[in-house]
Amino acid sequence: LDYKRKQWERNPMQLAQDLKVAKRDFDRLMNTLSGNVNKNWGKKETRLPGRKTYVKYSKQYKSRAIVDFERGEISVETLEENADANLKSAIVSTLLTPEDPASVDVFSDSAVDLNSKSTPFLLGLVLNDAGQEISTPELAAGFADKLLQQARTRKIQTDKGEKSVRYVTFRMVANFEDQKAQKYLQTVRKYAKQYNVSPSLVLGVIRTESSFNPHAVSSVPAYGLMQLVPTSGGREAYRRAKNQDIAPSKDYLFDPENNIELGAAY
Repeated sequence: LDYKRKQWERNPMQLAQDLKVAKRDFDRLMNTLSGNVNKNWGKKETRLPGRKTYVKYSKQYKSRAIVDFERGEISVETLEENADANLKSAIVSTLLTPEDPASVDVFSDSAVDLNSKSTPFLLGLVLNDAGQEISTPELAAGFADKLLQQARTRKIQTDKGEKSVRYVTFRMVANFEDQKAQKYLQTVRKYAKQYNVSPSLVLGVIRTESSFNPHAVSSVPAYGLMQLVPTSGGREAYRRAKNQDIAPSKDYLFDPENNIELGAAY
């Protein structure tokens, strides 16, 4: 048994306390996010990030991307007055959003850092009309221009009255389930072998817990592909993998390779 487990055995209430603190911090983040979203979109239209749905706000919470990893559907919406220009910007940002957790904060409206050298988290899941993966600003802009030709407008009711939402919806590739798994297969095989577990088991856990959403969050709170709780499973796994008694941060767990390594170790 690792140090922390022994500590919990001596004082079972310590585990409950650690989880309580983590839960409180998570709830604070989500409540702040929800409050900011409600001001612009209203309660009925509020969408928040979850296990299998990536949601990212920008432009003072007036633009957002919603990626449903389970259904393979992507929506980009904006309330901005200069609707089409801002919608295009949001589409490009969504397509090029890196997997690097340091580049994106799903709990705020901060802009995504598109200068990261990390692979876009939707790479291979969305193709343009020529069948190309969207990996550059030029390809993303061209794809966005095509989508804007089909953009639609709907009305929503908020506390400040009726507002217009300009939006586009598009789907991932037909075989998106296989493509999602393929993105992480090499990493899964690496750590499954290292910790003597079945790659199929690791893939199955990822599919069930997050549907391969690298920015997955849940109210436990748990983070990342395999939904590890920093102060319990994450801490035990870090001890097993790194031989250090450390509770990994949410940003650490949002990193796909870190998450898969600790998940396999756990």
